[in-house]
Amino acid sequence: MAMPRLPRLSLAALVLASLACSAVLPPRPKVEWDHSPDFLVAVAQTGGGMMYDPNPMPEARLWGDGRLVWVDQDQNGARQVFVAQLSGDEMRALLQLFVNAGFFGWKDTYSPGQVMDAPSSCLSVELQSADKSVCEVLSGAPAKFHDLYAALASGAGKPGTDFVPTRAYLQVTPFPVDANTNVAEWNAAALGLSLASVGEGQWVEGPALERAWEIVNAHHQNPVARDGQDRYTLILLVPGLTTLEPPSQQ
Repeated sequence: MAMPRLPRLSLAALVLASLACSAVLPPRPKVEWDHSPDFLVAVAQTGGGMMYDPNPMPEARLWGDGRLVWVDQDQNGARQVFVAQLSGDEMRALLQLFVNAGFFGWKDTYSPGQVMDAPSSCLSVELQSADKSVCEVLSGAPAKFHDLYAALASGAGKPGTDFVPTRAYLQVTPFPVDANTNVAEWNAAALGLSLASVGEGQWVEGPALERAWEIVNAHHQNPVARDGQDRYTLILLVPGLTTLEPPSQQ
């Protein structure tokens, strides 16, 4: 007996059906990642537009070995930098939140329309089978975007300890003496470094680094120090941490 013929689906119908499935079922990559300590698995970062910061730093960075560094900033512009170590299970649970939220199926950029000079908030995740970056300019991203951003930028619920760099690259630029701004004191004799001697940039360690780190975190958007009669804006580049990378270490 002849088998009944199945109705043929046109190519257009197949494409529409595929798109509908993609919309209902976003990509769900397996939560597997590179466990290398220098491999960035996830980043939360806000910047760009008219937002000027001589010492920009992502709000959170998560490396393959579970090391998580994040920034807590108060209303006065001062920031604290924390570090915590996530276990394999904790890291897997955090990354699973992104998968469950449909993050890998979201658009690359969300905004209310054409926006000029506004900062972007971006989340990036790289797994072994998929990588994705999603940015929001002012508004428009899925509600879960903000939940995921907050989870990463708050330390994933882990108690953090103060992050203390051991070596960084210091740059200084002269600052007008009569300008109205907060000024920190720089004791060159005690710190073993005169800001005037830094020139175009110098690697620093020990007391000089500790003081520079304190100053840029207290006023990272306008970190000014007085060395004798002179004032300087400080820029401190920490390898693997600050948005701007220092030159190769010597």
